[in-house]
Amino acid sequence: MLSGNGPPIYCGIGDYTGNLLRALRRLRPGWDWTWMCRRPRWFHSPFISYRGLRMIRPVVGWSSRSAGAAIAAARWLKPDLIHIQDQTHSFFESDAAVLIAKAFPCPVVVTLHEFHEELASVRFTTQLVERADVLICNDRRTARRCLELCRRSPDLQAWSPSNVLTETGDLDIEPQKGLLTTFGLISPLKRFDDIHAALRLLRREGLDLSWRIVGPFDPESNPYHAGLSQRLRDPWIEFTGGFPDINDPALRRLLAETWAAVLPFETGAAPSRGSLQAAWAFGLPIVTQHPPVDEPEIQDGVNCLLVKGFAPQDWSAAIRQAVSDQPLREQLRAGSLATAARFSWERLARLHLEVYDRLL
Repeated sequence: MLSGNGPPIYCGIGDYTGNLLRALRRLRPGWDWTWMCRRPRWFHSPFISYRGLRMIRPVVGWSSRSAGAAIAAARWLKPDLIHIQDQTHSFFESDAAVLIAKAFPCPVVVTLHEFHEELASVRFTTQLVERADVLICNDRRTARRCLELCRRSPDLQAWSPSNVLTETGDLDIEPQKGLLTTFGLISPLKRFDDIHAALRLLRREGLDLSWRIVGPFDPESNPYHAGLSQRLRDPWIEFTGGFPDINDPALRRLLAETWAAVLPFETGAAPSRGSLQAAWAFGLPIVTQHPPVDEPEIQDGVNCLLVKGFAPQDWSAAIRQAVSDQPLREQLRAGSLATAARFSWERLARLHLEVYDRLL
């Protein structure tokens, strides 16, 4: 299995690939599973064992030239099947994954986690789609773009389960009343200023709310983070910073303590959103952005509350419901846990094994 990045590089695709491989190995222990990705720095070992998985890291950065080293390493492995996990920026916007896919006669499976038609590197995405013997997309928007740009529908529409794995006792932690959490990468696409305005409206109404923003935060080197640190200075707002280990017990506790999750995706909610899946896994009432296309798994009033647009009044109305309506909170919590059970790693791994068995 090939992913552009892997732990300890902070990237959702790395955690996804590791979790999927561990689930596959539990179900099919007799197979020889190998994970190939890049290594963080030149002095790091190219051959390591990561949580029991054999990991080969032949390159530091991906390019047309460096793809040769990966191809040589893969030839040494003599793969029966190659599965490429493709996400924007994970292969440095190069054609490395395409070159690797074309270098072998064995079946190639490609999972597209994103399809950014606005980037110049979209030509490499379309070439991967053309090479794939089986194409998997992780949400309906990506599937629709494959059909529009490549004239191909995916063979399997899957999802990205939560990378934050719950453990015994996590769900028994008592939530802190009024504590809202936004979890994930901190970027302009999250529209933090609009959510801030919505929360200020609610606090002026007398609701005792606090806001915890969980994710990598570096105002000293990131200009956007620096601006946020100046604009979001209220004493009821906390930036926790990120967690290099996605399953750090402290991170699980932060999520379990949450009264409601606020997930303002500018481009809309989707089953491929790791932070949405994490909120489901912890049984949280969720307020999030309406999906850009129909996603039957995302059900308004069942496993989340959906908001269209970013008007602070609309977000404040949805958040008020999520924090104040107890019967609705219980319904949303039950809906979150039921959805997380449907989107488990084991079920996803079984679907993958059906694909592999058919190809082999």
